[in-house]
Amino acid sequence: MSTTDKPSQEFWLKHIKCWQSSQISQADYCKQNKIIVHRFGYWKRKLVPLDVVPLKNPSPGFARVNVVPIVQQNTGLSLQLPNGFSLQGINRDNLAIVNQLLEVLR
Repeated sequence: MSTTDKPSQEFWLKHIKCWQSSQISQADYCKQNKIIVHRFGYWKRKLVPLDVVPLKNPSPGFARVNVVPIVQQNTGLSLQLPNGFSLQGINRDNLAIVNQLLEVLR
């Protein structure tokens, strides 16, 4: 492909699908296929919904948790995640469900 040719949407979709099944990093895939990394990233964001792109080796780690005192009595615990998501009314009766939810959000 010459520098004046612009790859089509089909070109990028083909490469995105190949990368997703490759089990290698985006940067390595682009290097092996002589693709400019930032262009690949642009088209990936443009063509593939965020929830469809698989995470490559998500890194385990810690999340900052801020403990906020509860003013009202008997409302249970409240958990505020860094992305703004809030769980309220956590108590012994629903703790198993909260644990399952946190596993999914992790």
